[in-house]
Order: sequence, then structure tokens, then C-alpha cells
Amino acid sequence: MAKKVHKSVTALYVAQMKRMRTMRLTIEQSVEYMKEEAVKDTIALLGGRLSRSQTKGAYARGRTAAMSTPTGRKRGRAPLLPINMQTGRLRRSITSKSTGRLKFTVVSRGVRYAKFILSDHGTRKMVTRPLKKQIGKNIKQRNKALKDHFLNTQRAS
Repeated sequence: MAKKVHKSVTALYVAQMKRMRTMRLTIEQSVEYMKEEAVKDTIALLGGRLSRSQTKGAYARGRTAAMSTPTGRKRGRAPLLPINMQTGRLRRSITSKSTGRLKFTVVSRGVRYAKFILSDHGTRKMVTRPLKKQIGKNIKQRNKALKDHFLNTQRAS
């Protein structure tokens, strides 16, 4: 691709400012996309479909998280993610909240027990689940992909 040569310093300045405005718009759109995807990921990680009888006692701290069958035999381990869903209120309450110009976090609004379920450390009776770690990992992967795409498209222009 041939380099564009500007005839004056003013023309170069105008072209660079236009490019910067385009880049800023692209960055803001990318952050909005990442917000939406982080909310979708969180909702997906809160959507397990085990029955209450299958999970009874399986997530207690200090116990082996083994699921029992109707005959009482132990089979496998209860998965820590996705978190089992009972009513769906927690899933419906998940939104994103801006914490800075280009920063955000995923929060739950209006569900009192969310702080216990979404906690990094669980409770003294509930096992720790790696929900925030998994969401962070997903965000980092998307951020890297968007950054690579953004840099490649901006270098080309």
C-alpha cells in the first residue's frame, strides 16, 4: 500500500485528527461490545440445569461435591460452573455498570443473595466458585482479539 503524502503540515494535521476521531469511536464501540458480551457470558455461567435433589449438599464447603443418583449412589462431581439456576431471578438481574471512561464491571441489581453467590470466596457454608475468574478470562480473550483487530485495521488505514 502506497503511503499518502500530504502537501502541507495543516493537511497532515487534519488527516491525523480525523484518524484519531475514527479510532476513538471504534474504541468506544469495542468497549460497548465487550460490555454486552460480558453480561451474556455471566448469564450463561449462571444457567445450570441440575435439580435441587441432585445438588443437595453438593456445594457445601468441606464436603466432596458428589452428585447422587435417585438410588443413592454417588456419581461424578457437581460442576462449579455453570452455577445452578433455581428461579432465574439472579440471571435476569445481571447488567453492566460503567466504572470509568472506558471501563466497566458486571453487577447484579435487585437480588439480595447475589453477593453470596457471586462472591469470590463463597461463604463459610458454601464452596468457592471461580465465576469472576472465568468472566475475567473471557474478557481478556475478547480484549486481546479486539485489540489485535483494531491495530490491524488502523495500520491499514
